[in-house]
Amino acid sequence: MSKALQAVHKHLLTFQTEQTGFNGSPLQLFERVTKDGAFAWLKPLRETIVAIDQRLTDEQPISEEETKAFANQCRNLLDAKSGSFRDGLNAAYQSHPEAILAVATARKSIEAIK
Repeated sequence: MSKALQAVHKHLLTFQTEQTGFNGSPLQLFERVTKDGAFAWLKPLRETIVAIDQRLTDEQPISEEETKAFANQCRNLLDAKSGSFRDGLNAAYQSHPEAILAVATARKSIEAIK
């Protein structure tokens, strides 16, 4: 699920960097992503990926209940009807069809968790 969400994030980040005309180093991009309001709509996705990855590094195995909770969190994010993430996602869909495919792949991995 995390890998699929990372692919979504990559496509959405590419979209947003094109929208802002950003053309800097990876370090400068990191700075922009974390501090520039134009990238703020990506924060919920980024935080979800980080939370999943951090939990997976714990010594304690992740429980089925936790896995389902992460899946629900992802569903809620990707299926939101409104909000800044939804607005950004819809805009990305218009010029980046790869984002649509990445989201579809992420949905499949999420739906595999029942």
